Amino acid sequence: MAALLRFIVDIVVLSLVLLGLAGSAIKFIQPDGYLDHFAEYLFNLPIRLIIPALLAMAVLLWAIVRWADGKGTTRMADYMVYIFALLGIVLLLKWI
Repeated sequence: MAALLRFIVDIVVLSLVLLGLAGSAIKFIQPDGYLDHFAEYLFNLPIRLIIPALLAMAVLLWAIVRWADGKGTTRMADYMVYIFALLGIVLLLKWI
């Protein structure tokens, strides 16, 4: 009985993660989505924000390199699953 309950919970979490991934991809590429807003913002960027943007890119690059070399991989993967499951819940609530 416990195994069946665990299986059902796993299926629900997997469904929410897949829904969050699909919703994020759709929101990213749709005409008024994240990519459109990012491009609009990037071309109107004041010069005083270039240094923080470069700093943010360096931090992101550091995180990617750290994730790729295997240190802290399990926590990062867990966080990504929780983030996309949360996005799936948000998308599901928007549809209801």
